[in-house]
Amino acid sequence: SLNISEYHFSRKIEYLIKKSEDHYFIDTKKSDLFKKCLIITVLRCQKGIHITRPIKNYMNQFQNIEWVEDLKNYIFEDYKVNLTRYDTDFLIFPFNLGDFKLSHYYEGSVSYILDRMINEIYKEYQFYLDKNFINNEIYTHFIYMINRSIFKSPINISIDEKIELNYPFAYQIAKSACVYLEKELNTHIFYQEIGFLALYFQLAIRAKYDAPKIIGIIKTPETSMMKIAEDKMREMFKGDCEIIEVNLSDVGSLDISKCSALISAFPIEEQTNIPVIQLNNIFDNDYIEKRVDEGQRQNLIRNINVDYSPHFVLEDGEISYETYVFEILNRMKNEGKVNNDFIKKVIDTKKEKFGSDYTFLPHGVNKKSMKFIVDLNIIYSQEINKVLFITVLGIPEKVEDESNYLIVQIYDFLFHVIHLLNQASKNQSIYSILEEIKREGIING
Repeated sequence: SLNISEYHFSRKIEYLIKKSEDHYFIDTKKSDLFKKCLIITVLRCQKGIHITRPIKNYMNQFQNIEWVEDLKNYIFEDYKVNLTRYDTDFLIFPFNLGDFKLSHYYEGSVSYILDRMINEIYKEYQFYLDKNFINNEIYTHFIYMINRSIFKSPINISIDEKIELNYPFAYQIAKSACVYLEKELNTHIFYQEIGFLALYFQLAIRAKYDAPKIIGIIKTPETSMMKIAEDKMREMFKGDCEIIEVNLSDVGSLDISKCSALISAFPIEEQTNIPVIQLNNIFDNDYIEKRVDEGQRQNLIRNINVDYSPHFVLEDGEISYETYVFEILNRMKNEGKVNNDFIKKVIDTKKEKFGSDYTFLPHGVNKKSMKFIVDLNIIYSQEINKVLFITVLGIPEKVEDESNYLIVQIYDFLFHVIHLLNQASKNQSIYSILEEIKREGIING
């Protein structure tokens, strides 16, 4: 490996390096990398070995910048070598790995790659990411991500686990985007990039698609108390909350798919599947959020555009994705939910694309149904004390605009179930988790 302490630059080059590092807030790691690039470039060019063609897909934003031109002149004065444009591209690459806004906008190949990426996501999920939003918000990050991949320089931190838990659909499409990018760029995308890309996708999702939480407040003569409840809901959920007034006599007939939770100043005797929040719990944010989320999941299960089918299987011995996915798909075919094309697509896809260990979400466009097919399967082996979770998701070929957000809600729902099942492998028994899942109506009793 190259030891930069063994090499010394002239004062004018040292000054220029320090000036550029201070201006662009370059950290020690990138500074050392830049000095190594400088040493390598000089040694290579002194031997007459120049880079004579562009580095594929790499974007250098420092072309024709004054300090770069000065550096090239100083290198010629000190070492008697002229750098080609592509020598300079390599020399400056540590400054093109992130941390600051691009000085100019790139056309051509990057726009083409972004367009293709958006189209690939649409083909797989029938979910459209707004191109204008992506161009405006993600462009700089995208270029730096490509540069980091080309020069094998991963981000030092990973936020994947938290992003996958909080924004599961954004994370899922980010994984698919990275698979496409690896093929298109013929280079490895570091796993740390997935979480950051997913954050931008989540912004795009929230910018275009919104599914507000509908909170019903039961009418009461105590209008001041109910106004406090309404203000609290709007404070908690910001713009994601719609408040409706509900007569007590209408509670039993209220459509659960139209309401996430009810707030009442007194106990409700009328039977309802909608979560009820008593007024005395109105300042318990965790409790409120849990009850509203539970209502959102019930809304999804009962949505007319979702064909939800839960299954629980108790087994002995080994359990595997390969064994059960065949059984599940054949059953779905017999029920008229999927066709042979859908089955072939799932079977021909490597299982690693759909999940790992004991959790899998095989999915694909399903021409057999106009609804979202959600076939949830929990298979528990008592002998090895393992839970296999397989949910087959069939996505309708043409998704209406008002139903587009459903796939986001479906992934939120599925990752909630996965999170519950993961507790069984930590500190809770599978049976206590199953009781919780049954109580929420995720599986039948």
